[in-house]
Amino acid sequence: AREMERATESSGAGEDKVMDVRFWSEHHANELQLVAFSVASSVLMIAEAARAFVSSGGIDVCVSVVSSPNDRVRSSCLRTCIAVCSPALVAAEDGSHSLVLLEPDPAVAFVQSGFVPYLISLAQRQLSLVQRDALTLLALLCKVDAPAPGEVQAQGEDVRVSGREALVAAGREDEQRSGGVYALLCLLNDSVGGEVTTLAAVIDCLWSAVSPTFGHVIVRELEGEDGSVMRETVSPALDSFIGNNGPELLLWLLQEGDPLLRGQLVGCLSDMMRCTQVRDVVGGWLSPQGEQSALQVVLQCWREDELAREAPGLEGDVDEDRKSVV
Repeated sequence: AREMERATESSGAGEDKVMDVRFWSEHHANELQLVAFSVASSVLMIAEAARAFVSSGGIDVCVSVVSSPNDRVRSSCLRTCIAVCSPALVAAEDGSHSLVLLEPDPAVAFVQSGFVPYLISLAQRQLSLVQRDALTLLALLCKVDAPAPGEVQAQGEDVRVSGREALVAAGREDEQRSGGVYALLCLLNDSVGGEVTTLAAVIDCLWSAVSPTFGHVIVRELEGEDGSVMRETVSPALDSFIGNNGPELLLWLLQEGDPLLRGQLVGCLSDMMRCTQVRDVVGGWLSPQGEQSALQVVLQCWREDELAREAPGLEGDVDEDRKSVV
């Protein structure tokens, strides 16, 4: 607004001459966008500001600007999307604050706008400037549920899909070797040996997309050998994860990957083992090196972490308060 005010000059005929924004340089426009997104991200932690952002068309702006060819602008836009989809602060009458999710959830609008396939393509570009932001937002969108059974959608509203459904369907042409889950597993495999923060972001995204704890799931009934009926919670994303050797990849990464990832990997695997199919895979897995079982690998990681915890630090002291990450 200040730039436009300074560009307004009074002419001799008494007419105003306003600088046409079409003649702004691309660099100037990008810098203004960076400032705008930076300010938005800093205030969206407050619930009232987040509601005002959504009601003013902020989501539509993000959807249009995220395709900018400038990676700095794209990354700043993604961080604004993350901020508006995250819990926001609400002040109570007694002066205390609590975190709440906005209603309606802005993440739903992003999923319905077709954001998920685009985020997968950004994550696959392996540009550190936007890759982790894309993965972080994708993890949030994967927690968007489809309407619950019996829930009535507003008249004229498009059929709502969950974040997981959008992820599974992204770029899918066959039953297994395509889709968002397969793309994330390929990215995880290709990122081994790279930055730990990138690996952690991919694992977190898979955890949100695949774990039975999050999102809309399907209850499937299985008949046991003795004729009893067992009920199992599964999802298409989980089926794709199992069919593309996801549990085996996480177990291999637990044994061969960076020790800093061990706590996250064990938590992710233990959560997914609520599904009997994952339990069967983990129970029958043997490591390529040494043919250790999954349990033996976990125990080995625990022993190594305990030894590291008991080792003297830089000043010769043992940190007895440090807990094992496994």
